[in-house]
Amino acid sequence: MNNEDKQSAKQYLGNQDIPAWRWYASNDGTDKKAQLNFCSKTRSEYFAELILKPENFNRLGKISENGRTLPYIQKNHDGKTLRTAGDSTREEEHIALALFRATKDEQKTFAHIGRIVDYQTPLKKAQSDKGIGKIDLLAYHESDKTLYLLELKRAKSVERLLRAALEIYSYSKLLVADKIKEELKERGCDVAQIKPAVLLFADSSAYNEYVNNESPNTIALMQKLGVGFYGIRETGDGYEVFVP
Repeated sequence: MNNEDKQSAKQYLGNQDIPAWRWYASNDGTDKKAQLNFCSKTRSEYFAELILKPENFNRLGKISENGRTLPYIQKNHDGKTLRTAGDSTREEEHIALALFRATKDEQKTFAHIGRIVDYQTPLKKAQSDKGIGKIDLLAYHESDKTLYLLELKRAKSVERLLRAALEIYSYSKLLVADKIKEELKERGCDVAQIKPAVLLFADSSAYNEYVNNESPNTIALMQKLGVGFYGIRETGDGYEVFVP
């Protein structure tokens, strides 16, 4: 790691004036320093090592619920989209829709995560909020009453594992837990616990980082944060979720 990167790391982790979630979850392209940890596997591992240090790791614990009062579950989320299936820029959205429809129309329950109960779930407290995206998928596992918050990455994604993991962890902290539980209770989901996880296509870059132990610092950070890891692949009749 060169001196420029070390200085960037100091700025990235040391600026106490920036809310922690902006550093770890920003994806709107405005915070260039917040993107540095996603540029390469070598660099992301360096940042993961730094974040594991107690003084930096403790900052993550300070991310708190953002006070959203608007509904999480959108009435117009019916599994339909106006975009065409060939729109590659929204491939992950189409996959999320397909998974949701499998539960909605076919009553499919996916291994390990249960049934898909929502997609593209908004998190912003207000439209003016920057750096906060949407949760790709919500899945409810009935036997252990667990709600999974899932960050989905398509097969051709080159995004680093660190970013995917930190993004979904940050979103889990921003989520107003009691509110989402109440909304889902109306849909027959008795949520007792909420867990963040990444859902990665087999052989994607981030998937290989994990299963081949190419990024041990990132994996250690995920384990410490309680971020789960699941694989997904296409089958003859749709998709299946698995644990590598």
